[in-house]
Order: sequence, then C-alpha cells, then structure tokens
Amino acid sequence: MKRIEKILTACLDDIESGTTTIEECLERHRELRDELEPLLRLAADIEKLPPVAPSAAFRAQARANLMEYTHDRPVKRGYRQWLTNIFVQPGWARAGAIVLAIAVVLAGSGAGTAYAAESSLPGDLLYPVKTGTESLREWFEADAAADASLQIEFASRRIEEIERLIEKSSPDISIAVAGYENNLNKALIYERNASAVHLSEEVALAIENQLNRLYTIEDASGVTDPGIIEAEEIAVEGHVRSLGYLAETGPIRASELTITSMQNRLNRAAAAVANGNTAQAENALRHFARYAGLGEEIRDSYAGTGTGTSIDSLFQQAGRNQQPVFASFSSQVSPQIASEVQMAFQRMERNRGQESGNPEPGTGSEGQEPNDQGQGPGAGGEEPGGGGQEPGSQEPEPGSGGQEPGNAGEEPDQQGQEPGNQGQGAGNGGGESPGMPTG
Repeated sequence: MKRIEKILTACLDDIESGTTTIEECLERHRELRDELEPLLRLAADIEKLPPVAPSAAFRAQARANLMEYTHDRPVKRGYRQWLTNIFVQPGWARAGAIVLAIAVVLAGSGAGTAYAAESSLPGDLLYPVKTGTESLREWFEADAAADASLQIEFASRRIEEIERLIEKSSPDISIAVAGYENNLNKALIYERNASAVHLSEEVALAIENQLNRLYTIEDASGVTDPGIIEAEEIAVEGHVRSLGYLAETGPIRASELTITSMQNRLNRAAAAVANGNTAQAENALRHFARYAGLGEEIRDSYAGTGTGTSIDSLFQQAGRNQQPVFASFSSQVSPQIASEVQMAFQRMERNRGQESGNPEPGTGSEGQEPNDQGQGPGAGGEEPGGGGQEPGSQEPEPGSGGQEPGNAGEEPDQQGQEPGNQGQGAGNGGGESPGMPTG
C-alpha cells in the first residue's frame, strides 16, 4: 500500500502542476492502473470544488483532535500520513480531500473495488462517494443557471450508468433511472428559477440529445428493458416541460424545436417499422403525439396574435412535410395509434387564429370578420359585409343594367374597412387588437 500511496501522491502533484495528465500517469504505471485510475478520476472531480479555507482556530482544533484520536487508536503509518495531509495539502479542497482519503482507505482494505468514484455504478461500494461528491458540487453552486447545467451533467452520468448496467443485465438499473429523474427534475427547477431564454434552449437541446442517446442504447442492447423505456418517458416529459418554459419567452424557437422533435420521433418510427419492430415504432409515435400536444398548447397561447400567425404557419408546413412520411407506414401500426397520429396532423392543419375569431361575427360592413376580408367586392352579387347594407341598396340605379350598387363602383367608405382591419392576419379575433393573446 505504501508504494501506491507514493505513486498516487506523485501523480496528483504532477497533474496539479500541469506537467502530466491522468492518462500519461496511468501509462507510466500500467501494473497499477486498476487501482490508480478510479482514485485519480475522483481527485480530478474533487478539484472542481471551490477551495475551502478553514480558520486558524478550526485547523488547530482539528489537528489536536486528530492527534488525540491517533494516539488512542494506532493506525498504519500510511493511513496516518494521509489523514494528516488533509490539513496541509495546498490547492485541494479540504472537504474533497476527506472523500479522497476515504476512497484510499477503502481501496487498500481488501475491498478490491474495480470501479471507484467516476467509474462506480449503483450497487458498487464507492457509488455513494460518487453521488456524495456531486452533492458537494451542487451545494457550493449559488447560481441557478450553473446549477441547471450541473444537474444536466449529472443526468448524463446517469445515462452512462444505465448503459453499463444494461450491458451487465444488472437489476440496479432502477437506481440509475431514479437518479436520472431526480437530476432532470432539479435541472428543470433551476431552469425555471433562472428564467433565461438561452438557458432554456440549452437545457432543451441537452435533453433532446439525452433522449436520442437512450434510443441508441435501446437499439444497441437488442432488448426492450423496462428501465430504458421508463428513462425515455422521463426524458420526453422533461423535454416537453423545458420547451414549455422556453415557449413563454421564445415561442418561435420553442415551436421550431418541438417540430424537430416530432420529425425525429417520426423518423425513428419509420426506421423501427422497416426493421420489423412494431412495438418500438408505436412507442416513438406516442412520443410524437406528446410533442404534437405541446405544439397545440403553444399555438393556443398565441392565437390571434402576429406571433401566433407565424407559429401556425410553422406547424402547418411541418404537417404537410410529415404526413407523407407517416402515410408510408401507417398501415403497419395499430389502428388506435394510427388514428391518434392522424388526428394530430388534422389539428396541425387548422388555423388557430381563425378559430378564435369565429365566435364573434361582425355586425356590419365595418365589423366583418378577418376571414371575410379576402372576398372580392360584390362577390355573389352582395355587398361586402352582407347584413350591413344600407336600406334600398339592392335597387338598381338607372342605367346600371340591373347591377347592384357597389359592384361597379362602391362608395370609398364601403370599399375599405376600418383602419387597421385590412392588415390583420387571419385569426385576429374579429377585430381584436393585434398582439393580444386570446388563449
């Protein structure tokens, strides 16, 4: 044990001074790689912690307590040296050094741990050290945006653990899945508190990548593990939440990312059908429908506004592009799933702004609905506005050949609507002020 202590100490000093890297140190000591690597990885993680500077009084008391303890309970010289070094190591976080000391003690106590700290998995002896270090890093963060990014990083670690546990057919996959959900929920809470558009977009993109990675793990494993399916559902729901937060301040970007996610799910379903995996295809289509539902919520929130008109156009164009893809394999999935997806496409085709304007029709030529603005003057032999004609306006003028007034030359105030009405996009709610959401 004395030899590995010296080598570890030398490696840590060299790494801290920048004269070597972890890989170079491991290459120099290949025979000890299995013991050195987890400890060096843990030390690298601990180094990310902010330095802790205990007071002089604390240092003196701690040293006195340590000396009293070691006097009453003799320990091996190597362990005593490590414990003493906790209080004199320059540049290392003291709290982190304690964790590292524990790892060294466990590594030399006959536990034979192959995975420590960074490489540990749920069920391994040192997995609590790994998650404990993460908790320390979270505790030291005071910024919501940094906390969100940190939790996304930890969530990615849980996915790595899921992948390795599936390879081992380990029953502990549920621990990693629960950890993933916990980290993702924390990230979303911090995202919400930060209220930053750029952060919401970063979190949404990160979760999309995590979901795609889970798909890749599922495909590579060749089996449908309940744990991976549960993790995918957690990722989808977390992604939808993140996009919903983004939609509050960046609705156009949120709509674009939602449409991209729908396309990705549709492509996955098509590939699964081609490979004869109907269950996987239907799972992807359920995710597609979930994103389509989010799209409806975003469109409803901005219906009747200029932004809503742009969002409507995005989803309508997406529907036109995606329907042929779905039609190419829709007959190979269950009728219930096919019907659900087809209904989602039908809702994508509708114009939310027009629907919000229909319940309150205009009362005359000045108040006609935006939906009627595209109608040419006199179309069908009627005045624009129909019910708002002047009494007697249907009687032909002498010499007009029976034409109704307005068909050849209407009055200027009848020809055009109130100022501002002609420029409204379809769906502004029958004369509502532009920019006022009705949803």
